[in-house]
Formats: sequence, structure tokens, C-alpha cells
Amino acid sequence: RAMSVSSAPRAVAWTPSRLRGTRARFASARGVAPRRGLCHGPSACFGGEDANLAADKSLGYHDLLDEKVRRTRALFGDLLPPGGLEVYASPKTTRFRHRCRFAVVRENEGGGGVEKGASDADDDACDEDGQTTIGKTKKNELRYALFEKGNVAALDVYSDFDLFPPASHAIADVMPKLLRVLNEEDSASNTHTERTSNTQSGTNTNPLTDGLSAVGFLANRRGDVVVTLWNASEAKIKENEPAYPLTQQTWDIHACRLVDALKLTGLVSRRKGKVWVASNGTGKVFEEMRVPRLESALRNNTHTNPSPENDTIILSIVEGAFSNPNPDVAECTAGWLRETVATALSCREELDERATGERGQKSKKKSEDVSLVELYCGNGTHTVNLSPFFHKVTAVEIEPRLCDACLENFALNGIENARVMALPAETFSEERIDDTEIPTNDDFVLVDPPRAGLDPVTLRMVASYRTIIYIACDSNSLVRDFVDRGLAETHSIKRSAVFDHFPGSKFVEVVVWLERRRDASA
Repeated sequence: RAMSVSSAPRAVAWTPSRLRGTRARFASARGVAPRRGLCHGPSACFGGEDANLAADKSLGYHDLLDEKVRRTRALFGDLLPPGGLEVYASPKTTRFRHRCRFAVVRENEGGGGVEKGASDADDDACDEDGQTTIGKTKKNELRYALFEKGNVAALDVYSDFDLFPPASHAIADVMPKLLRVLNEEDSASNTHTERTSNTQSGTNTNPLTDGLSAVGFLANRRGDVVVTLWNASEAKIKENEPAYPLTQQTWDIHACRLVDALKLTGLVSRRKGKVWVASNGTGKVFEEMRVPRLESALRNNTHTNPSPENDTIILSIVEGAFSNPNPDVAECTAGWLRETVATALSCREELDERATGERGQKSKKKSEDVSLVELYCGNGTHTVNLSPFFHKVTAVEIEPRLCDACLENFALNGIENARVMALPAETFSEERIDDTEIPTNDDFVLVDPPRAGLDPVTLRMVASYRTIIYIACDSNSLVRDFVDRGLAETHSIKRSAVFDHFPGSKFVEVVVWLERRRDASA
């Protein structure tokens, strides 16, 4: 059950039974009760550039969630609606993250910047090959790493399945296996180069590890995994050493072998100006989301033909682009959005009927004629989820690959009333503001901007809509747009919720439903 904490005198007591009941009809919990405790390891929830934003590890999950809710309530203050702030916990506090990215470092590259784990505490020694080792790791060995508080924190190579506890089971299983294979291939290539060139530091000629700077993982709950390798465009070589020619065909031989060995769904190499995909795999996964149908909201909509199967949304998710890393909480968010849209449509019909005083002669649009504009739509998750409620949907996304994913997801789910436009939100907003023939007064707009929030032009366009749904990964930007940039002068918050997509971190996603104030001009 959703908990309203706006007037609670103390922190909410999160119990397993209460969490299991959180909006059960939204299928958010999926039968898994949250586990108490911390996410262990460097930057427990984030890989790559987000690592230095990890939360205080002295707090357990429920304490940390309470603290995030407290901060959010304090930030919004009197702006919160009478229903308060609904809170939706993550069903999982480990193994919840289905998209991760890690830096890749060599054991002897970090200098003072690479922090060593407990397994690295032993004195240097020599192994059977005569190679110098640091604890259990060889010098020059590849390791996953995170950026944390300005330092590069290398993960414990030999913790195997617990390399990165937030990672999904499928990713956690692949991570150590991939690293071992990459190190074996890297070592073999370096040894061959040294023997043929009579030098102790020849050029790395391995197509997979040459110039390797980062590794990304994309998975679904079914267990499919796509691995992305970020490689330099050409070998890093010493002065006067010629670069070796690397062709896609050569890379593909090694890549296909790795895909088969680890049973990957796909392997991708991203180099400057080039993207190579192993010929025996793909660069995407498919995820199934189970979201409830709301019969009362859909019964009069003639633009789709809902059936029990429509509760399952199939999504194509592409590597190297944004996607929601926590699919369990994403399902909960999708259910909340459906319920909110249905409620908004119902409430506006009642208000319009009272305003006109005569049923059937409304001055406003009928609910079945209302349209939706979605900005920053990504791969179209919200578009697919909400399209049955609207006459038509216009989705806007700047990334061409995500636009292609949108079109694929429309086709996969039988969506015929939606289109996607490959434009920056600001450009779309400028055109929409200038086009006075497109009425927006009674339509919906949904925005899911980056942490910086909305630019002034987009904010002006968004403010012209009667109903706004604002999804914020940074609540400070949301409050700034609402209070400091004037959105509060025309709209009020009707419903608000916190979704804990990122357990163990300081981040929380806040979603609000805004409705134009009756005393504000259209």
C-alpha cells in the first residue's frame, strides 16, 4: 500500500509485510520482499561516472529510504498536495540493477588513485610464470573500477558473484567470467608480442582488450546479457612503433568466440566513429513489463483494443543508450502513471460538466479526444504504457537510436496512435509555441528530463498544457522549475510520489501530477 508521509510525526516504519502490499495491483513487488542491509562494495548502486554519488554506507536500506523521503518532504514543504507524498520502495535492495557500466584499469596504472581491496593487502610476489603479482592480482591485469570521491576504486576481482551486489543475477554471473577471459586473451597477446619483438612492453594486439577503457552490461529479467566494450580507436603505442591494422572481420572472430564461450546475447565494441556488433549476437534485449489494465479508463477508448494480454508490455532496450536500470520499480511507476492519467481524465470531466452546467455541451475536449505529448521519451516506455488513454500521442527524443527503439516498441505492442519525432525538446517546444493552430489547453504533457530539468523554452511550452506529469530524477530541478520559474503560478500539485529506483544511493525519483489552477488563464 502506498504510504502518505506528509503529515507523519516520525519516519515511516517499513516492514516486509507493508512493502509486499505496496500497490500490489501494480505488480511492483513481484513476490520479493526487500532485504534489510547495505549494498556492499564501492559506490553500491552506481557504475562509472555516478559512483562518487553513493550514499552513506552506515545506513541500512530502510533508514536510507526514510532519509530520502524526509529530504524530499522538506524540499517541497507546503507544495505537497493533501494526499501527501506516496512512497514506493524497491522490492530488491541487491540484484536490482539491469544496466551497469564500469571503468577498466590495469593493476599498475592507478598509482595513488587506485584503491586496493582487502584481497590486495599481501606483499608483492612472483607467480609460476615469473610475472609480478600484487596480492592475488598480476601487474598489468585488467580490473573493473568505479569512480568514488575523486578516486578510482577497483573492484575485488576474486569476490566472483559479489563483485557488484546491485548488479542483476545475470550480470553478476557474467562479470567475473568476462574479466577472466579478457585477461587470458590480453596476457596471451602481450606474451606473443614480447617474444616476437624482444621487448618487455610491446603493443597490445588483442582486438578485444586493445585500448579497453570501460565495460557495460545490459540485461533483462529473463537472463539475457549484452556486453559493450569501449575501445580506443587504435592501439596506444610507444613512439616510433607502427600501429597494426585491425579490421572488423578480425575483431568479429574474437568477438564471436567470446559470445559463444559466455553464452552472451551479444557483444558490442564502441570505438571512435565505429560500432561493431558480433555477427552471432545482437545489441539489444527485450524486457516484459506487467502493468495493470484499468477497465474504467479504457472502456470508451476506440483507438486500441485492450485485452488481458495488453497487461504485458514488451520493450526493446538497446545497449549504449539510456534505459531504466530497475525494472521492478519501473513497473510500479507505470502502474502509478496509468492510475494518475485515468484519475485526471475522470476529474476533468466532472469539473467541466459542473462548469458548463449542462451534460453533453462541454466547452472542453471530451476525454476520448485528448492528446498526449511526451518529451525525453527514451525508448517509448511511457508512450506505449499510456497510449490507450489518448486520441493520439506525440513522443519526442533527441537520440536517433532511441527513436528507432520507439518505433520498434510501437510495433511490438500494436500501438497505432503514436508517433516519435527525433528532435531536441527545446526545438520541438519552439515550433509548438509558434504554431498557434495546435491547441494545447486541454491536452496532457509528460516530461522526463535529465537532472538539469527543463530549459526556459520547454518550460514555457509545458506550462501551456492543462495537465502536466513531471518525472524528475533530481527533485531540486523540479522544485526550481515549479517555484522559481513560475510553474506554480499556473498549476498546482494534485498528486506526488517517490520511487526508489536506486537503492543504496542518495538518488530518488519524484513524480508529480500538475493541474492548471482554475484561476489561471489558459
